[in-house]
Amino acid sequence: VKQVFLRYPIDILKNITLVDTPGLNDPNPIRSNITKEWIHKSTATIYLTYSGKAIDKEDKEFIEEYLA
Repeated sequence: VKQVFLRYPIDILKNITLVDTPGLNDPNPIRSNITKEWIHKSTATIYLTYSGKAIDKEDKEFIEEYLA
């Protein structure tokens, strides 16, 4: 799936775009690069992790490099 458009008639959502990126540590480095590119384009980022796994070294490094 390349894109999904959801619409709801609320003015506060008029100028908001949500992007679900492929994430990091993907076996295909192109998909990880897509995530990094979108972070540079965004004004806000929500960083999700697995609920059963604590934030590891790679997560901390990514947060410090791209989100701090």
